[in-house]
Amino acid sequence: IPYCDTPEQLAAIIAHEWIRVRERHVMTRLGKEIGIAVLAGMLGQDHISGGAIAERILGMSGKAFDRSQEQEADDGAAELLFQAGIPPEALAQVLEKFDDQFEIAWLGTHPSTEDRVRRIRDRYPGSNKTAEPPLGLSGWNKWKVQYDQ
Repeated sequence: IPYCDTPEQLAAIIAHEWIRVRERHVMTRLGKEIGIAVLAGMLGQDHISGGAIAERILGMSGKAFDRSQEQEADDGAAELLFQAGIPPEALAQVLEKFDDQFEIAWLGTHPSTEDRVRRIRDRYPGSNKTAEPPLGLSGWNKWKVQYDQ
């Protein structure tokens, strides 16, 4: 919440995380890791070599897997926002803000922020306008002050 300048940006974060829950990203990732560990254990001669094999396979496959999940969450969140009358631009803005704060793209688990933002803006051109903000900036600022206390 401290990183959100508008209620629309908070809605964008919630929408992104909701898509991750709805699509069971955590469970999918966990199932994949368990499957790789079991397979590596069967391939390895002992516990140590099996662990090394699993680590190498996870290292090679994990980043692309996470990037595709992030893209799916971005796409789904942008669509949810659009359907709710909230400009998907709010998601682009908050992604840029998070990247400035945390520089997450270097981890390799997320697509570059530039690519993510471009994808949202390309799919929803002119979406930075909304007829009536759900909460309004003055209401948001009042709520945010109460949260910060």
